[in-house]
Amino acid sequence: MFRVSIRALGLPALLLALAACSRKAETGKLDTAVAPGEVAVAAPPGSPVVLTVAAKPGEAVYLTDAAGRAVYFIASPDGATTVQCTGECATTFDPVTGKAVVATGDTTVKVALIGEVARPDGTTHVTYGGKPLYYHRGDQASGETKGQGMKAGGGEASLVSPDGSKATRK
Repeated sequence: MFRVSIRALGLPALLLALAACSRKAETGKLDTAVAPGEVAVAAPPGSPVVLTVAAKPGEAVYLTDAAGRAVYFIASPDGATTVQCTGECATTFDPVTGKAVVATGDTTVKVALIGEVARPDGTTHVTYGGKPLYYHRGDQASGETKGQGMKAGGGEASLVSPDGSKATRK
């Protein structure tokens, strides 16, 4: 199992950890479970973002990456989705970039809803149901959803349900 505590790592150790993660990803045996209080290491550049679902008791069923990190979309007051999270929004939310795939065996995430848009810097921004996806910087451990309902980019951040709509309590 591969877990990383950021406090325990310096830059050289972090680079070694990323290399190990990459080797495990090539073998298909990457264990992405993260214990409370630990931070999931992002996938190495060029690796796909693996989408799956999570649920909390009394909370919504929502999309996450393979490390359990929640993804959000940001809706403006008129209901349109925000393609670019800039200014203050960009200090709180990071775009989900690269290519996205569905976790092996997950039948809840809809492949047809996965897409992408080009960002001004040339990177690819992952979309789901046409909505650009973001990570909340405050979500430091698997299962955290601190970005839910936050005001950002002139709109509100929402967890994404498997059908592409705003995730609501079930």
